[in-house]
Amino acid sequence: SARTVQYNLHAIKHFTKWLVSTGRLHGDPLLSVELPNPKSDRRKERRMLTPDEWNWLVRGTMQAGFHSNMDATARILLYRLAIHTGLRSSELRSLYRGHFHLTDGQPYVRLRSDSTKNSQTAIQYIDQGLAEDLRVYLSTKTPRAPAFSMPCTTKVAAMVQRDLTAGRVLWVKDTKDAEVRAKREQSDFLSIQNEAGQKFDFHCLRHTCGAWLALRGVQPKIIQSVMRHSTITLTLDTYGHLLKGSEAAASTQSAPMTAMPALATGTDGLSETCYRIATREGAWAVLEAAKPCEIGQAVCKDAMLENHHNSQGNCENLRLLAKPYKAEGTGF
Repeated sequence: SARTVQYNLHAIKHFTKWLVSTGRLHGDPLLSVELPNPKSDRRKERRMLTPDEWNWLVRGTMQAGFHSNMDATARILLYRLAIHTGLRSSELRSLYRGHFHLTDGQPYVRLRSDSTKNSQTAIQYIDQGLAEDLRVYLSTKTPRAPAFSMPCTTKVAAMVQRDLTAGRVLWVKDTKDAEVRAKREQSDFLSIQNEAGQKFDFHCLRHTCGAWLALRGVQPKIIQSVMRHSTITLTLDTYGHLLKGSEAAASTQSAPMTAMPALATGTDGLSETCYRIATREGAWAVLEAAKPCEIGQAVCKDAMLENHHNSQGNCENLRLLAKPYKAEGTGF
C-alpha cells in the first residue's frame, strides 16, 4: 500500500542522508525522491456497510446458499467475526478451533504473531452472542482444523460480492410499489461500487468494524487498539471524519462556560435582553422616535432598534443600528 511504501521510503531516505553526513556517500541519490501521499495515492477507496445493508447482506447470503466452498451459515459467521474484530482475510484464514476461547469469562480470539500483519500476538474480544454461535459451529471441528474453509485469496472478494449482490436483489424486490422499486434500482444501496467510487470487497468488513466504532463514539485510542493500527494518526486519517459529531457535542458542553451573566431587568430603562444586545454590539444606541414595547414586564424605550419589535416581541431577533448616542437623563 501507499502507506507502507511511505514508511519504507522514509527509512531509506533517512539512511542515505546519514551516509552523506558521515562522508560515506558524496551525494544523496534519493534527495529528489518525494514521499507518496497515502490519501491521494490510494489504489482503492473502500466503502463501509451501513447497519441496514448488513441486515440485507445476511439475507442475501442465506438466499445464495452454498458457494465458494462454504455454506451460508459459515459465511455469515465469517462476516460477523470480521466486522466484530476487524481481522483481515489472511488472519481469519489462519484461525483454527484452538484459537477460539469461548467458555470462560470474556470470549476472545487469539492470533499468533506469525499470523498477524505486524508480527505481534493479537487478542480480539467478541460478545457472548457471537461466541455462542461460534461454539455451536466449531463443535464438530477438531482443534487443528481450520475454522473456516475459505476460498483462495484471489476469490474472497468475489465471494462477499456475490452475497452482496444477492442481498441487493432481495432489497430491490422487497416492495410492491413500482415507483419505489425504480428508485431502489437507481440507488447505490448494497452496490459493489457506490456513487463516490468506493468499492466493496472483503477488506471492507474490517473497514466497517472501525467505522461502526467511530460512529458509536468510541474513543480513537480504543479504535486504534481494536484495529491494531501502528499510529493514532492512521486511525484518525481513516475514521476521523466519522468522529466529527463529537466536536459539536463539545461546543454544546462548553456553552454554559461562556454564557452571559444574569442581569437585572429595567437597568437604566433597558430590559435585560436589550442590555445584552447593546453590550454585544459594543455601542449604546437610542431610538430616535421612541416607541416603547413591553418585554417581560420591562420597558424597552431607549435602545435604537430597527423594527422595534417583531411579532413575538423578542428583541434578540432585532438588529441594533450601531449609532452611539448619549440620551438625556438615562445615565449611560
